[in-house]
Amino acid sequence: MIKRFYSDLFIYALPMFLARAVGLLLLPIYTRQLGPVDFGFIEFVAASSTILLLVLPLEINQAVGRLIPEADSNLNQYKIFTSAFWFTFAVFFGFGSLIYISRFQLLDALNLSQNYAQYALLICIHFLVLALVNLLQVKFRFTSQAKSSVTINLSVVMSNFILVLYFSSLDKLGIEQYFLSQILAGLIGITLGVVMLSKQYKTPPLLKYIDILVLKKLLKYSMPLVVSSLGIALATSIDRVIIGSSVGLKELGYYGAALRLSAIVALGFYVISSAMTPTVYRDHVKAETKLFIAGIFQTTSFITITLLAVITFYSAEIIDLFAGEQFSTASKYLFYLTLSAVISGLYIFFLGMDIQKNTTLLSKINLSVGATVTILTCLSVPLYGVWGAVFSNLAGGIFRLSGYVYFSQKLYFVPFKFAWLISLICFLIIINAAITI
Repeated sequence: MIKRFYSDLFIYALPMFLARAVGLLLLPIYTRQLGPVDFGFIEFVAASSTILLLVLPLEINQAVGRLIPEADSNLNQYKIFTSAFWFTFAVFFGFGSLIYISRFQLLDALNLSQNYAQYALLICIHFLVLALVNLLQVKFRFTSQAKSSVTINLSVVMSNFILVLYFSSLDKLGIEQYFLSQILAGLIGITLGVVMLSKQYKTPPLLKYIDILVLKKLLKYSMPLVVSSLGIALATSIDRVIIGSSVGLKELGYYGAALRLSAIVALGFYVISSAMTPTVYRDHVKAETKLFIAGIFQTTSFITITLLAVITFYSAEIIDLFAGEQFSTASKYLFYLTLSAVISGLYIFFLGMDIQKNTTLLSKINLSVGATVTILTCLSVPLYGVWGAVFSNLAGGIFRLSGYVYFSQKLYFVPFKFAWLISLICFLIIINAAITI
């Protein structure tokens, strides 16, 4: 079981982690070239895209991932993908057109500078390209073509990395170049994906086999998932939207820099989950599986506590290294955002609801967390600024983890040891509170 875990870790999860970790390598370039205000605008757009990628296509990606493996022929697989592809294209094209037409009014409503109207077209194209790249990755991942999915992801990430380095070398990396890099890299990924599709299905890709009945079937499956997924999206993104429109882009820049650094924790949990979950699903009836989960939990907890301890005493140096002196204010948020990422990520070890296929309960928990975080953020940020968002996220993470622990342990009990972890976290919170004050 352990051997299979490490095999899955290196074959599938690690390449995805490395691809996403490139974003961390780009952070020092973005922050130093853009500055806090423009970087704050980038974070505002990124948060908005997280929500839009779920809401606009009505979670059709999940329907593709669920239904395409069950297709009884290559032709039916092709119909599922092409129908989803053109639906996604249509909704983002229509939305982008509305955004472009009403860009000045929208900026007024969001309390953002009219100067950002000049980037509206690029942003809308960016949303469209990102949605299509995500759909291609889903298609390949759920048709047992994980290597193709990873190849597309790596091509996008590395192309963007090279373009950013190019613009940075010319000292011309601004908001326009940021989105140009994202768009061009995405188009490379789409082109690569389309070539793979044409080789697989031996037919002109995307130009035919749009099936309305298939689309209706996809939407029938996906639409009930929108509310639950929206809860997760709001819980992870609404903070940046509210800070940007209520407090200001400069403060959002500080918050966003700390948030991106804390995201390395989320990436770590993603890698562990990607490698561990298939093994657990296959062997959950075996007695040693519970000990396997508990062992991975203990190791992960020790690593995260060590990371939190380092951040407690060296947050200023970490921010200075990765973001630069202009973002020194971000250091006071780093510990709490990392702690929030840790608490939010620990849910991956509580798989009882997944094993019992109780998706209704999962949806209720996620929706409740999203609603709670949204309400807390909307109420607290206007009163307490960025700290309101920090502690709203922390409260949401605790709420979500509590729900997973309570219900999952009832359905699939695993002998976890919590006491030492909770004690050390409380100790570090006290130290950080004393340092901050």
